[in-house]
Amino acid sequence: MKFVAARAGDDANDGSEQKPWRTIQHSVKQLQPGETLVVRGGTYHEHVVVTAVGTVEKPVTIRGYPGELAVIDGGLPEFQLSPQTAWEPCPEGVSGEFRSVKTYPGLHTRNEGVHLFGHFADSMIPLHGYRLHGDLRSDNVYWNLDNKVGKEEFIYCGPGVFYDAATGRIHVRLAHTRMKYLADEDNYTGETDPRKLSLVIGAASHGPTLSLKDCRYGRLLDLVVRGSGSTAIEIDHGEQLVLDGVTAYGAASAIRVADTAGLRVLNTACRGPSAPWTFRGSLKYRSVEARIFSASSWTPTWPGNRDFELASNEFTDSVDGVFIGNVKRVRFHHNLLDNVSDDGVFLTAGTAFDGETPGGEFEITQNRFSRCLTTFAFGVGHGRQKVLADRIQTGSGGHIARNVFDFRRPVHYYQPHAADDPQPVDSRGRLFGDHGSPAWEPVAFHHNTVLNADTPFRSGYGGGTNGGMGRAGARRVFNNIFLNTAGQPGYVLPEIVKPKPDESAAGAKSFVPDFAADGNLHWSLAPGFDATTFLGHLRRSSRTVDERAGRALGWASRDLAADPRCERVSPDWRVVCDLRLRSDSPTLRAGVALPHEWPLRFKEYSNESPCDIGAFPADATPARIGMLYRWTLFGEEVEPFLPRPVDRIAFLSPWTASPPVKPNKPAVVVSGYPAPDVPLIEYALLRQGLRTEVLEQTWLKTEDYPNYSAIAVIGDLARAKIEPHVYSPDDLKRVTSYLEQGGTLILLQRGRDLFKTPHGTEWLQQTIGFDKPVPRAKSPAHGPFGVLAQDHPWTKHLAGAAASWFATPPHATEFALKAARGERLIGDNDSHAILYRQRIGRGQLVYLGWSPAASLPATRDRASSVEHEAEFEQQMQILLHIAADVANGNVAE
Repeated sequence: MKFVAARAGDDANDGSEQKPWRTIQHSVKQLQPGETLVVRGGTYHEHVVVTAVGTVEKPVTIRGYPGELAVIDGGLPEFQLSPQTAWEPCPEGVSGEFRSVKTYPGLHTRNEGVHLFGHFADSMIPLHGYRLHGDLRSDNVYWNLDNKVGKEEFIYCGPGVFYDAATGRIHVRLAHTRMKYLADEDNYTGETDPRKLSLVIGAASHGPTLSLKDCRYGRLLDLVVRGSGSTAIEIDHGEQLVLDGVTAYGAASAIRVADTAGLRVLNTACRGPSAPWTFRGSLKYRSVEARIFSASSWTPTWPGNRDFELASNEFTDSVDGVFIGNVKRVRFHHNLLDNVSDDGVFLTAGTAFDGETPGGEFEITQNRFSRCLTTFAFGVGHGRQKVLADRIQTGSGGHIARNVFDFRRPVHYYQPHAADDPQPVDSRGRLFGDHGSPAWEPVAFHHNTVLNADTPFRSGYGGGTNGGMGRAGARRVFNNIFLNTAGQPGYVLPEIVKPKPDESAAGAKSFVPDFAADGNLHWSLAPGFDATTFLGHLRRSSRTVDERAGRALGWASRDLAADPRCERVSPDWRVVCDLRLRSDSPTLRAGVALPHEWPLRFKEYSNESPCDIGAFPADATPARIGMLYRWTLFGEEVEPFLPRPVDRIAFLSPWTASPPVKPNKPAVVVSGYPAPDVPLIEYALLRQGLRTEVLEQTWLKTEDYPNYSAIAVIGDLARAKIEPHVYSPDDLKRVTSYLEQGGTLILLQRGRDLFKTPHGTEWLQQTIGFDKPVPRAKSPAHGPFGVLAQDHPWTKHLAGAAASWFATPPHATEFALKAARGERLIGDNDSHAILYRQRIGRGQLVYLGWSPAASLPATRDRASSVEHEAEFEQQMQILLHIAADVANGNVAE
């Protein structure tokens, strides 16, 4: 074992228990396979990047010393250690406003944005990260803004921090919230002078507090990570990693994961930036739309995330919760998710650039969901869902079973608009919802107990389990208890869509959603609820559905409307409900058999009919959940279990290893502005097994070109303020040498401006023929483009394709290259090309004169079609073929 101690260590020591190191960053660099770094108690004010690699037999472990509290803190230390000298009253500020004594130039990454987040160091209650100085200075606590993101009107969102990029000062204000619509205990009433308090303040520009990059077979145990203005823990390109006993205090996210396989997050607390007085709009529109656990990006990456287990964790206090839609295979169990004012678990699996949709196969079991606006959410955002001839392509879906949903406690969603408005904060959570009407993922929702505190939207069946069926995957709703503590249960089943009158009768058919529901129980504690009336509504809805479908579907034919007779149920959210079934419960042996093709693990208590309804079979002991299993599924806090021994913390099995990475030199993408094609080129290179870097606002020295197998230059470097942004004569010599030695230089549209000098133009003319840059205002008119080399590996998939995108792609006439030599693969009959390759020695110069990203199919704001999808994938195949040649060493053939 190796040791590190913040107070007694020295990085010149040998790392023994008697002579520990001082910093974690130095310590992790020394770790070898099989070694454990023990972190002694104390606060380590540093950002740590871990790149350690172990093996299954010899993992690398970083853990806190038993019985001691070890904290990795990426914040600015003076605001914790010497607050009395770190702050001063702000001249010309409002009452209670202070500013930093020192200036901190360069903490911002752009002029507008949220540059800081923070916490009270003693309680770790979040400080609001202010985007607007006017909000920090305001005394208005009502949501009376005409423009919810505007800078003309302001709202005080609670104690928080703001960075003034013009002066380099950090501003803080700890004024009391005085939100009369909140309970006293949810308002801030503490100290208002920051010189008397220790504050944890982190800058977004400083990045994650703890980064795990390219780590394999590693374990992170019993640590607290805080003090980031962006992400507490970031995991990138990892394999077989375990986090156990970790507490992560996030800003934009607590944990962010990309391109990782075999991740277990156990016994861990992930806290977001919501304080007790924070409302959804305060973060979503006036700060950042924070996520607690982010493993899904709108922009596809490769190889993506797969094989996760998230178990016995607590995900709390944010706008958005757990984003796992793009993860392939997730087991999410025995967790607590609470106080999320928008999307709880985001399940949409986006379509990747290659047309595949890898996400799905999720299992969400034995969790408690409470105080969450939309527990399971769907949406496209800035991504896409592929359009097929008969449906929208989704992921493979999954099961949601044996969970408790308690929506009795209000969500901080609606914030009163004025002092004379009705003041109650009474927005309630719901099971399902979406953004922008996407196709919902296939879901089997069975054996859950749901406490609804309001009538579902449009009286949707089963608390809204009927929603989003227009273009969705399969939905199965079996053997659930839907118990309303207020309002009425929902009874409206999915719609059967008839052909429109103006549609041709030939081939026009009714659309019957792939939906089935049965064996569910519905009840309400609301005065006046009548079971007979409810069943009448439900049967009429079912009969109408059958009539529109033209056949009996049998939906909800064995549903019940009866008091489930749980041990204890109350409308008051402060009362812990005991949802176990009494011996006289009508749910006993009243369920329906689950489909025989479902996995046996879902049939432990329901492998035959009749079975019990709800999350808790009569003979089962309710599970314990959360960190150290300190909660019951009912929400009662109990004595925690002791942590497990380190040697019993295993890696995930089974799992799918990452695709092999080619032993080639890495590729690099140099990004100018605008550069929408950067993610596509990066994806293509990674997809073919090339390690790939992306450089933004950075000139890649031609002296470094030999370190890369391929270099792609995309966008206008001058507009990105990159200097230099053209090749010098010496650069051109090195470029020639790089190509002759086997390198690949890929230029896309304005990447060609690298040669926009007299000597660059001369080099280009000598290399490819007679091209010279054409002023944008004098672009010549070219004839229609076509495939000139139909047998070429890059374009043979276009043989027979309709002359569509490549005939007149956007801006092609502006960026067409005129070349007398080399391979013009797509071009016209006048020597112009928009797909071009010239071999130079053992290397190649590749030019793309159009933007594939301009053809990217539908997002939330733009419609698509099957034809549009095919056109984009044809273009993406070209990028993949180019990358494959580089990865496979076919450049010189």
